[in-house]
Amino acid sequence: MTRGVLLLLCLLVAPTFGAFPLYSEDSPWNTPIPENPGLDPDSEHFVAAISGQFGSRTDKYTFPVYRINADTPRRSIRITGFWSEVTDGGEKLEVSRKIRVQLPLPIGAVPALGRDSHVVLWNPQTGDEWGLWHARRTRQGWEAENGYHYNTRWSAVPPKGFISRGAGIPYLAGLMFPEELRAGEIRHALALGINYPSPLHVHPATKSDGRSFEPWSLSMGSRLQLDPKYTEEDFARWGLDASGRVIARALQRYGMILVDGSGHPKLYGEYDGTADWDGLLQRDTVRRIPYKAFRLLRADP
Repeated sequence: MTRGVLLLLCLLVAPTFGAFPLYSEDSPWNTPIPENPGLDPDSEHFVAAISGQFGSRTDKYTFPVYRINADTPRRSIRITGFWSEVTDGGEKLEVSRKIRVQLPLPIGAVPALGRDSHVVLWNPQTGDEWGLWHARRTRQGWEAENGYHYNTRWSAVPPKGFISRGAGIPYLAGLMFPEELRAGEIRHALALGINYPSPLHVHPATKSDGRSFEPWSLSMGSRLQLDPKYTEEDFARWGLDASGRVIARALQRYGMILVDGSGHPKLYGEYDGTADWDGLLQRDTVRRIPYKAFRLLRADP
């Protein structure tokens, strides 16, 4: 199956904008920032420590999202590391090692480029979400190092011990989709990666794989907000296009939450292999938003 045919099939079963945002209404990802939020007393220092070009790449190191349904054939996947199975409305976690799982994996599915080699499977009808890390097709079939099963009707805050991305949350949390930018509105917080996160974590993160012990390194789960004092005139002065302004407004209303380590500060959008961005999101879409325009919110206890 060619990439073009596969993309067409994904678009045919893609949900409308009404399917977004994902996760429960009371999820921290879907809760707007109050008018006068508490700020971290050292906000200025933490923000000043962020370095590197602010961007977003959809050609590698992000998540292909294969929309599946009840008719998608199930395939055996060998998990060489850890498998996280969440049940009971998101409250119960069982972690297994070195097992085989049966997943609804479309013919022609391809992991994202980059060493992480992610694959995400999502059933919009049931909310079921499966994620794979270091996924690959071998002569013996599919295998992945780690994986999980979650549901986008839950809070996106799994029980502690959930083996997933750096912050211990599901892959779809905070991910941007083309449908949102076309609709002109993003109604959730955005997922942020930075180059040097701290090994500490705060809610809604459940863990951290950060390794920086510098005093102003951000903890996983930190929420940064684009200061609401900035207006459309400021967006124009920064040179933001229509997509950049949609993202900027979301960063003011919901903020961005640190979820992973990355080569540079970036926001995550659906992978090109399953998304028809058509130029809506590019590497420099948010590059001109200055870091000094952000503020660090006080972490939830």
